Amino acid sequence: MGGETTGGGARPGLLFLVRRAAGSIGGVQSHGSRLAAGLAADFDLEQFFWPGPLWASPFLMPRFQRKAAAHPAKLVHCDDALTGLMGARLARREGKKVVATVHGMDVVLPFGPYQRRLRRALPGLHRVVCVSRATADRVIERGVDPGRVVIIPNAAEEVAEPLVKGPELLARIRRRTGIDLSGKRLLFSLGRPVVRKGFDFFASQVLPRLPGDCVYIVAGPTAAVPPVIKAVGSLLGRRTRRLLLVSLGLYTSHQELVALNGRRGFHYLTDIDDELRNLLLHAADLLIMPNIVVPGDMEGFGIVALEASVRGVPVAASGIEGITDAVTPGKNGILLPAGDAVAQAEAIAALLADRPRLAALGRSAAAHARERFSLGRITEAYRAIFQELAAE
Repeated sequence: MGGETTGGGARPGLLFLVRRAAGSIGGVQSHGSRLAAGLAADFDLEQFFWPGPLWASPFLMPRFQRKAAAHPAKLVHCDDALTGLMGARLARREGKKVVATVHGMDVVLPFGPYQRRLRRALPGLHRVVCVSRATADRVIERGVDPGRVVIIPNAAEEVAEPLVKGPELLARIRRRTGIDLSGKRLLFSLGRPVVRKGFDFFASQVLPRLPGDCVYIVAGPTAAVPPVIKAVGSLLGRRTRRLLLVSLGLYTSHQELVALNGRRGFHYLTDIDDELRNLLLHAADLLIMPNIVVPGDMEGFGIVALEASVRGVPVAASGIEGITDAVTPGKNGILLPAGDAVAQAEAIAALLADRPRLAALGRSAAAHARERFSLGRITEAYRAIFQELAAE
């Protein structure tokens, strides 16, 4: 556990409590690191990274909290609802001004003891930043004063030089993956293969209804369950085991995707690097977010929609939960009825067949992402909150 301090002057001290280890991959992690970099110009900012695996949270939290309490900074940012539990104690016992950014699943996880602690802790925070309206609704349901709730979406990454989709780009992808995309329409999904993402639903039920020139690629990290979790899970009932896996982001459709890999136009890629991720995003005709409703889980925002939009790739997404804040119909994509394979196939086929509309939506997506979700705009919203609290 450690951090990097930006020193100098009489700037307010700001401590970031980061539950993901330094260098972790994911939309939340990328957003947090970019936000910290943007705020470091105005605050003496230090980051404390979680010292071990996420499943060890109950055991590691006391030591993590003691170190945070001893830190001289009076302003604290918690990167999710779990670190927000610590933040509430820091506010109550140490008099620190605490802001927590919450995302979705970290708020709704239906684990009784956790929910009881959350309902006591969240109202004690000075501000609760929610990445979407759907997440804000869940927070207010848990007793937080609406006056302390602020909706600030995640920021889009900045793409220095977009790649041109053409034979050279497709050849690079073929060399890396063995997949020939010449003359094909690429539908692409990116992210951890958790069940709520609906990747297996789309591959098995929607893709067979689309034109034969469509190729669907799902790419993301391997969802490996640690041996200790397997051992503990074997002692638990089915429902409790599912909740445990949901809470750790390990309730996945990995095995289903492996079984579907290679069938009619479907490819499942795991542990891709940033270069291949960038190639596939630029080559995609549509980013697909076929989310389904999973009790105890939710899509708080859907930052991958911005990763595609900023590259000029429209998004076709289920119109549920926080996705509706990330995807605006006519601006950067279309919204689909969740779980309706026929309706999704019809809407996607119609969009792919209308090349002028698809191209115009791609141009609009890039402009929308740069204006609505720019890092500067998002950072300024956070800066205003911390400066207000520092002035108090």
